[in-house]
Amino acid sequence: MTKENNQKNKKENLDIEDLPKVWNEYAKVNEKLFNAPVFKEILKIFRNAIFPCPGGIVHVGGCGIGYNLSEILEKTQASKIIATDISSEMIKKAKERVSKLSKEYQNKIEFQQIDLSKNWPKGNFDAQIFQLLSNYLPYKGWHRIIEMAYKTMKDNGHIYSSEFLRGLNISEVAKKHTFEQMLHTPISSFPAMLKSSKILKCFDLMTENNIIQLGSKEEYLNYYKSVGFKNIEIVGEIFWGVAVVIRAQK
Repeated sequence: MTKENNQKNKKENLDIEDLPKVWNEYAKVNEKLFNAPVFKEILKIFRNAIFPCPGGIVHVGGCGIGYNLSEILEKTQASKIIATDISSEMIKKAKERVSKLSKEYQNKIEFQQIDLSKNWPKGNFDAQIFQLLSNYLPYKGWHRIIEMAYKTMKDNGHIYSSEFLRGLNISEVAKKHTFEQMLHTPISSFPAMLKSSKILKCFDLMTENNIIQLGSKEEYLNYYKSVGFKNIEIVGEIFWGVAVVIRAQK
């Protein structure tokens, strides 16, 4: 097989159109992962960062299985949450979770299956929240997230987003920290933790092949500023310093 054919096959194996399938697989293990300390810390940082916007409309992009939608609703005091995700399986599980909440909460949460790299929910939002989303998008997909969030945000509204930093290798991070996480995680979550690392390996390949292009802290902060955001700040570091959570205001 020629070198050209090898490269062609490698690129075909990294087809970005297959990403919904990746997240459908991840949805099967996602809930168990929230028992691990690292994920609890992420939720804590977002919880502490979010400002109330009573009666507002909130977009939660990459809502996943909807693990903390009720908490976001309580913290923001919003009248409506538009929860989006590229994965049909994630949306399905999120709907199942929300169906167990009170009717009041159910009526305030709307789901839309959307690929945010191509489309965006209609609305003028008071807050937009992106947990572990923007840096899984192809190329510099995080540019689009920041730009579209600004365009569809009300004046003085806030964006909250986690950004993985250039140099990230998910497999290496998992290999280094999985054992210590297991020491503080129920045994029932172990299979999910191990399987999730295998599922997400494709993102390391995409990064190595420059299909995903991460930025540095400075690049992220400067891009928020160039788009027009103000009061831009890093409110926490996650995943042992390989990612940050940024809050900014329109």
